Amino acid sequence: MATLDPGVIESVINANFKTIAEAETISSQDHRNRMRIMAEKAMGNTLMSMDTTNVDVSEALATKNVAESGLASQITSLTAALATALQQLQAGKSGT
Repeated sequence: MATLDPGVIESVINANFKTIAEAETISSQDHRNRMRIMAEKAMGNTLMSMDTTNVDVSEALATKNVAESGLASQITSLTAALATALQQLQAGKSGT
């Protein structure tokens, strides 16, 4: 049986190592590219959900009507009156 030259064996080992290392590098680069694409899509979806042009027309109209009706100021006044009454009740309890 003929023996192979050690130089040939070393060359084959080096070629195999290089092939495996290159395959792993390419796989890693592909993975990074896929992750980048997924991150960009996620960012795009987030930005789309923040886009105010996607608001439902009925929701926008209801918000406008509430803002124009004075309901917000009435709620603010009522909240202030309740806070004052609560403070007076607490002061009355601590005074007795």
